[in-house]
Amino acid sequence: MVQVENEYGTWGDDSQYMAAVRDVVRSSGFDKVQLFRCDWSSNFDRYQLPGVAGTLNFGAGSNIDEQFKKFRQVNPDAPLMCSEYWTGWFDQWGRPHETRGVDTFIGSLKDMMDRGISFSLYMAHGGTSFGQWAGANAPPYAPTVTSYDYDAPIDETGKPTDKFFAIRNLLKNYLNPGESIPEIPKPVSEMIAFPELTLKNFASVFDNLPKPVIGEDPVTMEFLDQGWGSILYRKTIPATGKKSVLHIEYAHDYALVFLDKKYIGKLDRRLNEKNIELPSFSKPVQLDILVETTGRVNYGQAIIDRKGINGNVILENNGKKDILKNWKMYALPVNLAAENGLKYKNSQASGPGWYQAHININRIGDTFMNLTGWTKGMVWVNGHNLGHYWNIGPTQTLFLPGTFLKEGSNEIVVYDVMAKDNRTISFTEKPVYEIIADPSLLHNRGGEQPDFRNVQPVATGSFTGEPGWKSTSVKPQNTRYIALVALNAQDSKDTSASLAELEVTGEDGKAVDPQKWKVVYADSEEVITANNSADKLFDHQESVIWQTSLSKQTPYPHTVIIDLGEEVKISGIRLLPRIDKSRKGMIRDFKFYISRKPFTFSKK
Repeated sequence: MVQVENEYGTWGDDSQYMAAVRDVVRSSGFDKVQLFRCDWSSNFDRYQLPGVAGTLNFGAGSNIDEQFKKFRQVNPDAPLMCSEYWTGWFDQWGRPHETRGVDTFIGSLKDMMDRGISFSLYMAHGGTSFGQWAGANAPPYAPTVTSYDYDAPIDETGKPTDKFFAIRNLLKNYLNPGESIPEIPKPVSEMIAFPELTLKNFASVFDNLPKPVIGEDPVTMEFLDQGWGSILYRKTIPATGKKSVLHIEYAHDYALVFLDKKYIGKLDRRLNEKNIELPSFSKPVQLDILVETTGRVNYGQAIIDRKGINGNVILENNGKKDILKNWKMYALPVNLAAENGLKYKNSQASGPGWYQAHININRIGDTFMNLTGWTKGMVWVNGHNLGHYWNIGPTQTLFLPGTFLKEGSNEIVVYDVMAKDNRTISFTEKPVYEIIADPSLLHNRGGEQPDFRNVQPVATGSFTGEPGWKSTSVKPQNTRYIALVALNAQDSKDTSASLAELEVTGEDGKAVDPQKWKVVYADSEEVITANNSADKLFDHQESVIWQTSLSKQTPYPHTVIIDLGEEVKISGIRLLPRIDKSRKGMIRDFKFYISRKPFTFSKK
């Protein structure tokens, strides 16, 4: 079987485009194999593709009968298959570690076996996105961690997990006469924990800069023939005499600001940070902006993802805004350390830079490198780039396969964006997960709540408890802000709210592009035990939902306010409830408010 496109129904409805892709696949030599397409149960019928088998994608805990109910009606004679049965999910920086329970996973798998439905596990085997291949999703911008363990039946290191054994125990009940389940292969490599290592040698970024490119305006790294790594933007700015504000329109993805090589602060694309306050200075100073790539967007409208500074840098002082011009730009590609030869010193660290040491080993095996205590950067072992680490979690370790090691001396280089006093790394046989809770990921406003007393809702009503998209029409009008107020749940005793996706329909009847959207308020979100923040409403991932806090439950109503980023003429709003077997938090009665200006807030 060969797949044509991937979940296209999430993004478009152009049957001619899909037919063209199908024909290209066939003309490329795949004319004697079964072609298939895959979509969600909520959008598979948005386009037609004759001659190609249809399949569905969904995750652990799904209601199998509901998933295939509409598909059976549209395709009564078609074989049924889940081409991606999501065994777990991938982790994103700063979000809780994603897991899916064994019983939940096996329950839906058994339902498919009992109904004779074919399936393919995604993922059967977890893995590692070594180097720069971890990627990111958008909107909202959410970079993926280096580990792609995925909570899969076979983990990142190649070891079987509880899910693996649960699958074996399930499948043995469906064997044909004479069939048997084979023995589990012995591990190819053992897990080892090496002694701690202190990296005494240091090479500063500021002392190892290549020849700069001079330009009037900052350019992204693509124009410097660079795909990953960092760029240092440098210029001298005049004395301000008082505090000022530096505004960077688009810093992709993580910017650190220095004045005369002294760290001032950072701008994180995940958090939509664009402004940083600069202290007063009485003489000209050297401004350095070090921008690091954190992950390229994998797919969708945001796939044109230029890295570095993409726009103006503005200095606001005494009410005056100046666009800064005439920059020196230093390209710092990922392989700079290997290609240029760094000037290491056995000295105290200052600013961003590389740390280096050698470790002697007499026995080779797989291990995890524990970066707890470090900040953000990358690791190389004998020239092999293990990928990114970041102290915000959820993972604090990087998988180091034994194939990257050798008996005797092994070079380890750690790049960190911050100066480190403690330069020790440790090794462990198991991964370490720890999340640093970031209050800025929450979208509530402390003791304030939106005040709708002087605003009339544009839509009110009740949704049924049936799965699938729910739609409500509004009188076509311009708006920038949309507020969903959920009044109660399908279960009158349920105080929680949940929702998989929210779409806004434009005047042309099509979904409005959510690339500029951001959540400006949510009264409650679950971001500690699960990745269920309100920005999951427009992430194009129906298996990851918004859900109100499970640990701090609050009563209805529950409210989410979204800024569309610009005025849009809308004609309707669509909601997709959660798609798993659980009905917890499914909304019944609702109100929608819209406004061209920000909603007002009042004290609770």
